[in-house]
Amino acid sequence: MKKITLSIILLVTLTVFYGCEDMLTEKPTSQISPAGFFRDAKDAEAILMGAYDALQSGNYYGRYIFPVNYHAGCISYSRAGDRASIALYIDNQILNQGRSNTPIWSGLYEGIKRANAVLTFVPDIDMDETKKSKILGEAYFLRGMHYLNLVRYFGSVPIVNKLAEGANINEYLYEKSSVKALYDQIIADFNEAVTRLDNRKETGAGRASKQAAQAMLMRTYWAKATDQEAGEPADWTKALNLGKGLLSEFTLEPVFAKLFGELDDNQEVLFEVNFTRTKGESLDVSVHATLAPEFSGIGPDAWGTVHTRLHFWNSFNNDDVRKNVTFLTQYNDKNGKVVNWWEFNSAKAPHFKKWIDFKSVEPNSAFNFPVIRGADILLMLAEIESELKGGPNAEAYGYIDQVRSRAGITLLAGSGLSLEAFRDSVLYERRRELACEAHDFIDLAHFGAAKMKEMAIITSYPKTNEGKQKMVNDIPAADRQQILASPKAQELIDGIFGRQVKTEDIEWDDHNVRLAIPQNAVDVNPNLGKNDPYRPGN
Repeated sequence: MKKITLSIILLVTLTVFYGCEDMLTEKPTSQISPAGFFRDAKDAEAILMGAYDALQSGNYYGRYIFPVNYHAGCISYSRAGDRASIALYIDNQILNQGRSNTPIWSGLYEGIKRANAVLTFVPDIDMDETKKSKILGEAYFLRGMHYLNLVRYFGSVPIVNKLAEGANINEYLYEKSSVKALYDQIIADFNEAVTRLDNRKETGAGRASKQAAQAMLMRTYWAKATDQEAGEPADWTKALNLGKGLLSEFTLEPVFAKLFGELDDNQEVLFEVNFTRTKGESLDVSVHATLAPEFSGIGPDAWGTVHTRLHFWNSFNNDDVRKNVTFLTQYNDKNGKVVNWWEFNSAKAPHFKKWIDFKSVEPNSAFNFPVIRGADILLMLAEIESELKGGPNAEAYGYIDQVRSRAGITLLAGSGLSLEAFRDSVLYERRRELACEAHDFIDLAHFGAAKMKEMAIITSYPKTNEGKQKMVNDIPAADRQQILASPKAQELIDGIFGRQVKTEDIEWDDHNVRLAIPQNAVDVNPNLGKNDPYRPGN
């Protein structure tokens, strides 16, 4: 299946929706009713493409899926500006209002709104019933995916399964649903999708398929299993059965680098967000610009908003083939001069390379974004087997070692790891395998607040001379030698340290596994602030 291209969505002008910036808050205004407008299969497909287009938004996979993961200890904020705001990201502090939570909140509810539009208008369209059922299945899939992201990032949030119709703002001051109710909703949506969708071999990875829905349902049970507010012992078994049923539905890509780039519909990927370099065929996307070093000349836009941390970079063995695929440590400028990572303008640190489109000539990028792929399923299975058996068995080692084998690193089979040690192995393997693929924060949340605290401590350096020296010692020897030989050695070291330093200790609690609901949303709808540990007294 080729890339989904941007549709002209009549939906935007013909329906009555809450606004994008203040999702769940803006007062609706009456416009032309769409009830009698959508009449045939072409209209149904247009509404559905509008639902897919929401994934490309800059508030979602188009850009802000990265800032939402700043707190995971492997991604950090690069842009020049106020040091205090940078420190908040380095310190893994989670704000009531910021880049890390505000855009994604709007992006997720925009996606739900568009999926709801499909589910509202398509049932009444006179068209082939089989095709109609598939379109509805895709909408259920997309809505389930958005709600899963919402509950994993924010916890208790409103379930909104209808479109705004009236002008009374009180109708839209939604109460938050319990985490359990949200998981029930997600499971219902994915199960509905499974019954309606075609097989992946017929749809490709860019459209929702039966196998993609099963994979997301597996992820749902896997996430729910460790959720303190909703988890049940049976969740592990349900996730295990779904995962084993998927093993014959994908092929692990032999060459890790081929998962990222212009290649479409890789057989390891069960679902992906489609983008295209052709201007006008997908929404202008800034994933590339977010990652490419500032003023590097790589593509028309290069902001360098995101870089990695030395500790995370060093966690990759030099033999690990994923290291050079994941990180950009040098590039050639317009004069052909090699620019090393400690000379990057946006931050003196390696940047993430997976999504940098070196052929980019427009704000668009040709790289698709995998939402769920085979390695993710294997690593979930490895953890699940170990948790159910009280420690890793042959199957658990087999799953994780498939991923490690492709990476070219030592296999774990026969290592005799304990349950806790194997759990850590799975976490670190997920962090390396799925780095900068929008799993970083919610993976840590899955493994608990203690792991978040651990990452906050070990991925940053104290703001002391001892901390600076430790950072210098952590720089690979060959790079450190070049830096210290430079006439600007101290300036370079200070520049590196400025993006790696930890400024203060943080009091950690279980609520750190969630992001705060954005303050601007709470200001308009006070119900969103109730029972929120980030807002004591509500």
